[in-house]
Amino acid sequence: MTRVKRWIYFISGLLLLGICVIIDAFPNIGYGLTLLLMVSSMMIRGLQNLFYYFTMAKYTVGGIVVLYKGILFLDASLFAFNLDDLPKEYVMLYLLAGMLANGLIDLLRVREVVQSGSRHWKYQLFTGAFKILISIVSVVFIHSGKILSIVYTIGLAHTAISRMVMAVRDTSIVYIKP
Repeated sequence: MTRVKRWIYFISGLLLLGICVIIDAFPNIGYGLTLLLMVSSMMIRGLQNLFYYFTMAKYTVGGIVVLYKGILFLDASLFAFNLDDLPKEYVMLYLLAGMLANGLIDLLRVREVVQSGSRHWKYQLFTGAFKILISIVSVVFIHSGKILSIVYTIGLAHTAISRMVMAVRDTSIVYIKP
């Protein structure tokens, strides 16, 4: 990881921790801010994937998957933005279903990594189980905006801390002699 990428990861972790503090400080707007953050992060992720596809991934093997992911995230976020006339609980259920699916995909990736014989699967298992747990707890307390904001803040803090840890963690560099 380059130094610039490390700084970006660290600063984005600090920004996410700041957002956690804002959500906790203003619990009356926490629910709406949580919805806005989830939908806008899906939109940004979709746009990132589309940008990456059109600049690099279309020339690689399997790059079409990046295009499909970008279209899916962008479409899902635009759909969620247009659900303003529905009660907030339905929109949150829609977003939590996506988070649950993401956690299940992480668990399936862990199964694949374990079958290949790698030893680097514990953190991904924890992340997948954490996403599933947050989704289930959020569905149980879907009518309480305050508890839902707290649960989302815990998940956001987990993401922020993991980004900051990734920024300061040493990465192995493989040198290939010519």
